[in-house]
Amino acid sequence: MARSSGTFTKAVVDFVFDTVISETDMNTLIDDIGDEITNSVAVDGQSTMTGALQMGNQRITGLAVGTAVGDGLTLAQAQAGAMNYVASDTGSADAYAIAPSPAVAAYAAGQVFWFIAANNSTGASTLAVSGLATKAIQVAGSAISGASITTDGVTGVIYDGTQFQLLTEDATAGGVPTTITIADESADTTCFPLFVTAATGNLAPKTGSNITFNSNTGELGATILNATSIAAASLTGAITGADNTVSAINLKDYGEVTNALGAVSGATAIDLNAGNSVTISDVTGTTTFSFTNSTASDEMCGFTLGITNGGDETINFPASVDWAGGSAPTLSGTGGSIDWLVFWTVDGGTIWNGGLVGAAFA
Repeated sequence: MARSSGTFTKAVVDFVFDTVISETDMNTLIDDIGDEITNSVAVDGQSTMTGALQMGNQRITGLAVGTAVGDGLTLAQAQAGAMNYVASDTGSADAYAIAPSPAVAAYAAGQVFWFIAANNSTGASTLAVSGLATKAIQVAGSAISGASITTDGVTGVIYDGTQFQLLTEDATAGGVPTTITIADESADTTCFPLFVTAATGNLAPKTGSNITFNSNTGELGATILNATSIAAASLTGAITGADNTVSAINLKDYGEVTNALGAVSGATAIDLNAGNSVTISDVTGTTTFSFTNSTASDEMCGFTLGITNGGDETINFPASVDWAGGSAPTLSGTGGSIDWLVFWTVDGGTIWNGGLVGAAFA
């Protein structure tokens, strides 16, 4: 063997001056040299490699720009992204077509392409590369919608083995999305509102853990109105003050919520959470009242009570009522007469002050 581990080794002994050269040795030597010339790489490219070329940590220099799929790639081509960037597509809106150089022979999972669209997308779109079959362009497994691809941006896609997935969230100028997919979370009891620090521009969202929104009930929670000012506005729903103080206000054209209990008999609770104006249309049997949900002990809390036909039956008021004059008033009987009473407490309901405002109103 002439070569061993890439080194040429003579298969005959060295020839000696002024001695007869063996015919066999000479032929063996010439045959070995001929074999190695045949096994060598020709500089004009007429021979073909039959094995991997070991570079020994050396560079390949002077490499020509690759133009076919089987060609070597220069560093300049790699830096320029020439194999996956196309200046413009030749398709139409929603049906894009690009032709990278060199041409792509077949789709393969992981292929990435970048191109400038000639038309804005209007909805679900496809892409064909190098004349191959058209493939859907999707975002997270769903068809793109609206102007997800525009002429003023660079669009990037990656082939996942079935279709192309959009790499650019939105190709509009400045990378600002024109549409955002929103999920219905109306059953969530705790959501956190997002805010921005300016009216325009690409801004980072901000939030606060002390501001919450219950999308199930539509209520804002926590201390969103604590120590702040409210500009002139009309309320469109109820506001719960949660026993907090409202100060320095002027009231105009206001009313109190009426808790209409209808006809009563037996144990009857007057719940101040239901309203501070209480009416009873008839007393049909012995009735025992209780007062519930008064405000805190350092606040005055009161309500008015209108009773129709209160004198027809026995009425028991709470023992905590301290009546004006020392005893409960005598109420009017049958005939539809209404008696109005007032009750108030300043100690959270430990003692209720009570008195008759007027009797036998028609």
